[in-house]
Amino acid sequence: MGNRNTAKLRKLKEVLTYAADNIPWYRQRFISLGIDVAKLNKISDMGMLPLLSKKELVALSSTTESNFAKQDLFYIGFTTGTTSVPMPVYYTKSDFAEWEQLLITAFGWGDTGVRSHGTVGLAIGRFGINALALIEATRKSGMTVMFIDTDIIGIDGLIRMLNDFQVTILFTFPSLVRELAIRIQETNQGYPRSLRQIFTGGEPWAETLRKLVKNVLNVEIYDIYGSSEAGLIGFECSHHTGLHITAHHNIVEIIDPKTGMESKPGEYGEIVVTSLWRKGIPLIRYRTGDLSAWSNVTCPCGLSYPIISRVRGRIDDLIFFGSTKIDPVSIEELITAKFGQSLGFQVVLDRVGGRDRLIIRLEVQAEISDVESKAREFLDSFSRITEDVAYIIQTKLVHEPMIEIVSKGHLERSGERKTPRLIDRRSR
Repeated sequence: MGNRNTAKLRKLKEVLTYAADNIPWYRQRFISLGIDVAKLNKISDMGMLPLLSKKELVALSSTTESNFAKQDLFYIGFTTGTTSVPMPVYYTKSDFAEWEQLLITAFGWGDTGVRSHGTVGLAIGRFGINALALIEATRKSGMTVMFIDTDIIGIDGLIRMLNDFQVTILFTFPSLVRELAIRIQETNQGYPRSLRQIFTGGEPWAETLRKLVKNVLNVEIYDIYGSSEAGLIGFECSHHTGLHITAHHNIVEIIDPKTGMESKPGEYGEIVVTSLWRKGIPLIRYRTGDLSAWSNVTCPCGLSYPIISRVRGRIDDLIFFGSTKIDPVSIEELITAKFGQSLGFQVVLDRVGGRDRLIIRLEVQAEISDVESKAREFLDSFSRITEDVAYIIQTKLVHEPMIEIVSKGHLERSGERKTPRLIDRRSR
């Protein structure tokens, strides 16, 4: 452990020195804050470095291209813009090579079997740096790769392609996996028998829902965690004990999003990542906006890398209802428990007569017996989901929560088939 921390500290100093020497934005930032890289003597000293917000990263990225000779840049792309304005993302040749190798290494963690021969399907929205890295990594792992645009072919087209091309591994979003499972149940189609594993990322989902979908599709489902800005940050192995942090490539912290102080093990906080390999845009204590917690579990797979829980959601997705906070994943868990199947949902917030009103929109995609009774039972349980929620409802500080049943396809979706969990109309 000591040798590993020494190597990590050396890499961290190299990243800081590189940023100060090559990126004027960072150089000015360090000078204005009086940061001396030489005084960083241990990883725990990282607290002396300022946190990097998404807004600051956008400002940094807008001035980055001019810092590189054209021959050093390999890829210029943009983030999806799901959580903010799309911003340019720069990768040098060495950046991309590192990311590619990291994916290849991660594919072998915990005996996930991605290294075996077969066909990989990528249904991950638009073609970008994430798709490019996955294509190269899977190809070099001995796999055939197929990019699938579900916005064009739809769910039925996806099922046909999985069967016709004998796809063995699918990379996609949880929302699409849920749609796939529901469609197979609706049409009584057999699940794609060649499909062995599904890797999901890009949005959180409840463990109860994942288990339900796994039983329908009869495949193993793994979470991966990363972003266009940071690359791969964490990867789940076959034991599903949490996300193994790519500790040789990243330093991960979990902080209280309000105070910036380090969260204790088991306490949910914001994931902060420092990349030890990115040169296109150095990421130093970058606030991802994602929520997770450190785990004390020792994984049977034997990896010694630290483990965090599966990402619970985004800070932006927390539902502020009256004076309370509600986690969307908690709602998803309650829906699965009450209805016994996967239902798409959205929370719509508005303000009527000076009080918050919350409407839960449920997308019923399959025949459900006694749906109105189950909806009432769900709404009753939701009204008591936490003591604080129960209190503000009972004291009429907010309006009584409402439920709205909608038919298939009537929930708002982003361009990548993700379903936004929260629509807040109070500020409009």
